[in-house]
Amino acid sequence: MVLDSRELLDRLGYEYAYSEEPGSEPFRVDVRFRELLPQLSDYWLGSERLYVHQLEALKALEGGRNLLLIAGTGSGKTEAWFLYAARSGRRVLALYPTLALSNDQVQRLAKYCELLGTELAQVDSPTLQAHSRVKRRELRMRVRRSLVTVSNPAFLLQDLKRHASSPSKSFIVRELHSFDLLVLDELDFYSPRELALIFGMLRIFAEMGWKPQVAVLTATLSNPEELAQMLKEVNGRDSAIVTGRPFKVSNRVYVVLGKDLEKVRRSLLQRLEEVRRLRLGPDVEEAILDPEAFRENAYRILPILKSAGLDVEQPHADPLEILAHYVDDDGVTLVFTRSIGKAEELARRLKQTLPREKAGMIAAHHHLVSKSARERIEEGARRGEVKLIFTPRTLVQGIDIGSVVRIVHVGLPDDVREFWQREGRKGRRRGIPFTETVIFPSSKWDRELLSRGLSALQKWMSLPLEKAVVNRDNKYTLLFTGLFKLVATRSLGLRVSEEELKLLHELRLARGRELTVRGRRVWQRLNFYEFGPPYGVKRVKLLEGRVEYLQEASHVDVVEKLQPGCFDFTSDFLVTNLRVTKGRWVTVVEEERATGYTLYRHEFLAQAYEEYRKVKSKWGEEPNLWRDYLRGSLRSRVVCTLHPPISGFGRYLEVPYRVVWIVESDKIRPIVVGGRTYAYRLRRVVDVPSTTMGRYEDYSYGRMYELDPQIDLNLARLGLALIKVVLRRVFRIGLKRISYDLSSVGGRKLLVLFEDDSAGLIEKLDWLEVRGAVESYEPDELDEVLVEVVDEMAHMKLVETGFRWDIAKAHALAVLDTIVSSERLRLKLRGIEVTVPRPSRALKLLSLDVLRLPLTEEGDVALTFVALYDGEEAESFRLLKEFYLIDKGASAVMQRVASYLDEGYSLVVHGLERVAADLERGGLMGMKALIKGLVGEGRIHDTSQLLREVAGVEVGADEVASYLGFEVTYTLDDVRREHEESLRRIRSLPYSKWLSFTQYLSRKAQAYLEERARNIYLIHLALKSVREGGSS
Repeated sequence: MVLDSRELLDRLGYEYAYSEEPGSEPFRVDVRFRELLPQLSDYWLGSERLYVHQLEALKALEGGRNLLLIAGTGSGKTEAWFLYAARSGRRVLALYPTLALSNDQVQRLAKYCELLGTELAQVDSPTLQAHSRVKRRELRMRVRRSLVTVSNPAFLLQDLKRHASSPSKSFIVRELHSFDLLVLDELDFYSPRELALIFGMLRIFAEMGWKPQVAVLTATLSNPEELAQMLKEVNGRDSAIVTGRPFKVSNRVYVVLGKDLEKVRRSLLQRLEEVRRLRLGPDVEEAILDPEAFRENAYRILPILKSAGLDVEQPHADPLEILAHYVDDDGVTLVFTRSIGKAEELARRLKQTLPREKAGMIAAHHHLVSKSARERIEEGARRGEVKLIFTPRTLVQGIDIGSVVRIVHVGLPDDVREFWQREGRKGRRRGIPFTETVIFPSSKWDRELLSRGLSALQKWMSLPLEKAVVNRDNKYTLLFTGLFKLVATRSLGLRVSEEELKLLHELRLARGRELTVRGRRVWQRLNFYEFGPPYGVKRVKLLEGRVEYLQEASHVDVVEKLQPGCFDFTSDFLVTNLRVTKGRWVTVVEEERATGYTLYRHEFLAQAYEEYRKVKSKWGEEPNLWRDYLRGSLRSRVVCTLHPPISGFGRYLEVPYRVVWIVESDKIRPIVVGGRTYAYRLRRVVDVPSTTMGRYEDYSYGRMYELDPQIDLNLARLGLALIKVVLRRVFRIGLKRISYDLSSVGGRKLLVLFEDDSAGLIEKLDWLEVRGAVESYEPDELDEVLVEVVDEMAHMKLVETGFRWDIAKAHALAVLDTIVSSERLRLKLRGIEVTVPRPSRALKLLSLDVLRLPLTEEGDVALTFVALYDGEEAESFRLLKEFYLIDKGASAVMQRVASYLDEGYSLVVHGLERVAADLERGGLMGMKALIKGLVGEGRIHDTSQLLREVAGVEVGADEVASYLGFEVTYTLDDVRREHEESLRRIRSLPYSKWLSFTQYLSRKAQAYLEERARNIYLIHLALKSVREGGSS
């Protein structure tokens, strides 16, 4: 019997929000498993009737087609392909994301194989490392005997790389031709980059002569038809796309809000005059008057009242008071926490409150518990001897421990995918009448959601999973296949294609048909889960006189989350040191407990801690670092310098720049907008003066766009955050799939869109469709939280505007107009050969461009660069404007331009108004007047105006030059980075030395501007040619 939490919560006096999710039962056919496989007759599965989608999948596979089976957890996807393998005797290589995640499926498959009198082999890196050379031979023989061999793509990629250089050293790749069916399970688990590598491997296998039938299993898939076409290109087979419903029992959801909320509301009714004097929004009084509205908004209203000076009890729930009753349940309860420390603390405290015989039913389960102890806990749960298991994440990972009837969340995870992975652990057995989800709001994320009202939390829980993104044009696949073929040329004789070779040459990874030094290094670092060595970075806790090893960290997590001064939320320790190699690769992360001794033993921590104390003191709050960390009002962030590609597919580099602590006030500042009261907490950023180390690189997509010079970049940031929210909620594209970087270089505003993980979405998305979705989108209370998740600076701007979504949307549309115009031009010019007349002085054209780089925040000291190109030669000038002093060289520039005009030249610019404004800000008023005068004479040509006439778009000259295939050696992004580096250097120098420390900046800016002036000249000729019909 499953204990009913509703009765328990009512008895204990707790207020809660309740909802019920209906169960789901896939449609069945009148065919039982034992009829298809008599060996299952004595097993419980034998008497079960097949689901419709299982029979459809079986027929598709038996018909020789590939299978794309799209169905949720608990829908029997594994049994669908196993039936085919068992009936036909076709041998299977089944790939799971990790074997730890797929433990449940592997155990089921092993049981089925046993019943059939055959074997299952498991092959991955830990398995091989645990086997001696003799044992490996035995494992190889087991693989050859087995009906099913399970592995993972990371091991397969490593084995394939070994095969490339020495086929005799591979383990499973040598056996591939003996497998008839390749199963790719949980496709939606993989990132776009990982999917690109999987399909790169499939293409390599096909060229090696192995073209198996393929079964793809996934819960979600954005474009099954495209995936079907990709598989056909690999093995020549058509695909059947089959969808199915999952099995699940009805689920009851409780959000525990606290005790005696109605009593608190009634006390506020008695103090309604006091509340009115606080001058809050009318929604506060309305909530107090309405019991249901008060319950819905308690986590928003009560903190606002307290911060406004009203002494009022805050909502609170003690999880242990409720959890203690679950030891008497027939089923198992899994309690998920956000850290190991919290799991241990709750398990320990609960044991102390229970009699000895019941305390033994409580356990903590995480990777610091020995494997044998974890196995005993799992077995105890299966036998009914363990009833409550506290865990941070390990029990998300595919472990089937029997009758789990309840999932308790003590603090929700930030990611909805992890929430559903947690939820997927329960209700996996028939006969369970119902399951429960119990949520105790305890983390910053819970508070953020509930501070917008209970509906925001419910909408977050209802968010659909992100869709798996499969892109047949993802160049990461070409990167892998091209590198593989050049490495394997001698051993396997595979021929590299022209497309692969072209990409490797563009990326400078190959010269001719040989890898460069960089190419060999990329090949060594190219691994499945990340770009780097095939092993993670060691993490150690430094305890009193001993060292305790933690789970290894990924190289990208070290760069982004585990720099000195960072809080490691998985261990609740502070990172105090990194050990690095000479090449700046981090090998060990050292962590210590956040005690006063630790803080003052490390100077950088002591300085940050004192600044934190100062901030809290100014707010009138007690500084308590550990308490604030546990509450989520103190967190660390690594600020990274990003170098993404800016013209398509290319190298992506991320370097940690500095560590900051973000301190959040305990108090709330109420903001009333449109009759609604919003809660906003003060925040401060505290610099942690630690030495950052390491770097992370990979290959991905990025593109730079030049925005309207008049746009406010802070509002553009808000618009971009809204675009990402719309991509998530309308298109089911993850919040982290596309990132952005905004900057200003002189009078030019730049946007760089890039992908941390190579998906090709920037080039694949229909941005006009995205624009339409943004235009019609109506933001709700959840979107405010999601904007904060995407970009805290954008959220601050949203608060400053008074939550004006119309302003956010207007700027989102302005940004999208720029992207749409650029993409439209790129597609229009792709494949068109434009006839460009040869540049010559005889054409009597002079192109001119200006770039202004301020050296002070006010811009009263600035370098202005002017470049000219007359059809044969380019020249540039550097001018310094100091306060009200204008560089004497300005007259020489003026004379130079005037001499050309006297000879009958006309002027060519890109963006006349922008050029004129930059000249004015650089103190070149005479030059501006001269150019403006040419307009009336018809002697000035604006290529941006010509572009509008020819293509109907407004795009920056650098993008046009790139799309037309003109030489682009330098980019404005190169200048921007050098400008930022120069500013960083000169700020600590006396003014007299500033110019000497901007020499390199000047050389780069002049080289860039001279090339740009030449390209503006060529753009003018090219667009005139297109307008006059000179393209083919």
